[in-house]
Amino acid sequence: MLQDQPYSGTLTLRLQGGAWSGVMNVSGQFDATVSTAAVTGDAVRIVFDSPQGEMTLDAVFTDANTLAGRVEVHAMEAVASFSAHRK
Repeated sequence: MLQDQPYSGTLTLRLQGGAWSGVMNVSGQFDATVSTAAVTGDAVRIVFDSPQGEMTLDAVFTDANTLAGRVEVHAMEAVASFSAHRK
């Protein structure tokens, strides 16, 4: 939930040649492309370029198929908690 609105979406990540790429589609409203990504142990940090400006996702894997954490939309000074499940 961000600014009292629930959102859903999909995140597609790909590791190719040692570099991460991907897209986060937010509720069919906009796409945010991966600028940088790092996975260290169970921790994930992804920086996105989006129509709203830079967004940062910080999360941890709670199990092999579940990611939970927060997303910050810098231009809006907004932070939202989220959880995601692998399809």
